[in-house]
Amino acid sequence: IILRHFWNQEHTLAMVLTCVACACVFETSDAQRAHYKLEWHRVNLKRKVAGLSPLPEADYERRRAALLGEGGEQDPKIIDTLNCNVCRKNFSQQSLLDQHLRSKKHIQRQKAWEKAHPEQQKLEEEDAESEAPGVEGATCPPVRQERDGKEEQG
Repeated sequence: IILRHFWNQEHTLAMVLTCVACACVFETSDAQRAHYKLEWHRVNLKRKVAGLSPLPEADYERRRAALLGEGGEQDPKIIDTLNCNVCRKNFSQQSLLDQHLRSKKHIQRQKAWEKAHPEQQKLEEEDAESEAPGVEGATCPPVRQERDGKEEQG
């Protein structure tokens, strides 16, 4: 929690609660704690780490609204993510998933998973063969998530 001391108009010492990442001032500690849970705050933390200036809340909301489709639904291209079920990781781009599937950690986890779940591995291989070919050299097919949280093979 960041506290700033200053002399107020009555010439008494007052404390102000602030968020350095968002350049905000809060009247109560509860308001400050609630702010720290907002996505806007998380975006500004990432901007601060990257050396960028804070994004004003109005600009953040405008950008967020641009990403949302009509009726407040998010564009499906943004919601859909590629997943590695073995490592339980999500990727926004196919190239990132491909890179992950070639990593040493993934290959080690895949081998360990295959030993622990041989019957499940056979089912997944059969499913992958019956569908369109997935990522070349991948032993775990990528999965796309729908907006309602259900999974379907991709």
